[in-house]
Amino acid sequence: MLSYEEYQAKVANLKTGSDVTSFLKDMIAPTLQAILEAEMAEHLGYKKHEARGKNSGNSRNGHSEKLLRDQRTRQETINH
Repeated sequence: MLSYEEYQAKVANLKTGSDVTSFLKDMIAPTLQAILEAEMAEHLGYKKHEARGKNSGNSRNGHSEKLLRDQRTRQETINH
């Protein structure tokens, strides 16, 4: 997590719309990932890397490429 000073330094360096977009992605991505992982843990009934999920028939099987579409139909592929 960024300190207030680190956040202010990053904001001060935003010069273009692309800079802002990149900054927002960097700020939102970890939160979104945490939300998705919590949702998966709730759905499967165990946290990531817990032994009770191994060979249960309902286990996590890694990461795959995701295609996200926004309201303007721009597409972005995310590899995690």
